[in-house]
This record gives sequence, C-alpha cells and structure tokens, in this order.
Amino acid sequence: MSPFTFMKLIFENTGDELDFQETNTELLEYYKDNLGEYNNFTPTTVNGSLDKLQDCLDIVDNFFVTKLKDNTFSNITDLHKQSVLNNLHSIWVKKQVDSPAYVKLLDKAGIFEQFKDINELIHKIEEHDFRQTYMVNNKFGWQCKNIFGDKILNFNRCNISLDNYNLGRQTYDKWWKYDDNILDIDTNDYELLGGKLLIDLQRPHSLQPPKEYVDWCNLNKIQVVGYRCGLGNFTKDIDTQREVFQRNRQNSFKII
Repeated sequence: MSPFTFMKLIFENTGDELDFQETNTELLEYYKDNLGEYNNFTPTTVNGSLDKLQDCLDIVDNFFVTKLKDNTFSNITDLHKQSVLNNLHSIWVKKQVDSPAYVKLLDKAGIFEQFKDINELIHKIEEHDFRQTYMVNNKFGWQCKNIFGDKILNFNRCNISLDNYNLGRQTYDKWWKYDDNILDIDTNDYELLGGKLLIDLQRPHSLQPPKEYVDWCNLNKIQVVGYRCGLGNFTKDIDTQREVFQRNRQNSFKII
C-alpha cells in the first residue's frame, strides 16, 4: 500500500473542498487526533492586493479606451487566477516594448504610477496574497508534543505546513542569525506541534540545505536539521486552488 493518502480541507459557510496529498500520513493522523474538537483554522489576516490591482487596472483601462481607443486592458477578470495574471503580465510588458511612447503619455496623464503598480501588484499577489497563516480559533496557543523528533523536518516547500511558533530558535535560524550558542535551552526544533498553519499556493518543490549551513553544522558537530514541517500538497490545478481560497478569504476550514 502507498504510504500516501488523500485528505481535504473543508471551508465553513461555503462547503468548498480541496483535496491534498499528505507528505507524511502518520504525522498528519497524529496531528488531527490531537486537535480533536479544535480542528478549525481561521485566517489571521485578509490580503487586499487583488482589490488594488483591480483599481489600477480600471484607471489604466479607462485611459487607454477613452484617449487612445485601445482596449488592451479591457475585460480582464478573475484576477485571482494564475493564468489571468500570467496573461496580464505579458500584456503589460509587450505594451511597453511595442509602444514605448505610451509610457510618456501615461506619465503626462498622471497615471504612470498606477500603470507601474500593475506589475508590482501581480508579483505581490503571486508571492504573498496566497500565502496565508491560519490559527486554531477556539484555543489560542494550542500545542501538542512532537513524538517524531526532527525527522519530520526538511527544507521543502509545501502547500500546507506547520508554521513554527515554539519558544526559542530553530537550529537553522541560529545559523541564519549568527547565533553559535547552539546547545542551549533556547534551541527548539519543533519540540511542540502548534495550531498555526501556513497555506502557500506557490508551486511545491524540494530543496536541499545550503552548503554553508551544512558546513556550520559539521563544524559544530551537530546534526543538520531542517526548518520546515510540511503536511501536504493540493491536487487541483493552481487556478482552482486560487479560486477556492479567494472565495473563502475570510472563512475557516477543517482538515478531514
């Protein structure tokens, strides 16, 4: 039997579901069992870059249509979808390459900043708006013991992972922050599993530890310890993932 199974997030209010493949079945089952009645995660913040992008796009489109009879930026909707953002970014670049004089016209009209912001907001949405933390909302500070040790840690980026908020610094963070006081009580590599999840809709991928970190661990005669604790990756295409999370920006979810 495959060590991997499929579970899902179910959002309150809408009932929307997203299947995901577990990265470690034993870990996730243990985590769910310990959550028990507290298996309900609420967003900590709601990002607004999508609304700002729509505002900038409306201003630029109005100028292009009314002044230049150009509908390049018209009827661009569903800005949460990656395919739409990819197309908009391509249009934004090509408009400047094909018609350099447009930049001067935009500047003269006083809307060059909004035009420039289209690009910046696209990248912000891609890198931040669908990278969201969620907290167990019925028991702030909920934690359970990590019975697996540091073998559950690595450097891979997953769609769903635990966001560490244990007391102290991780081994990797000590290296990163020039802290060579390693074997101390403040070194904490997920000794507890907390109720804070990170949802990241960027493409999941495997990563190796930096050579410099490995060298530092070897020099100090300690084990190379990872700093991410992944739980799973979504199985749907990225546009579907974005659509579900955009529709549920303020909704909590359960893991089943």
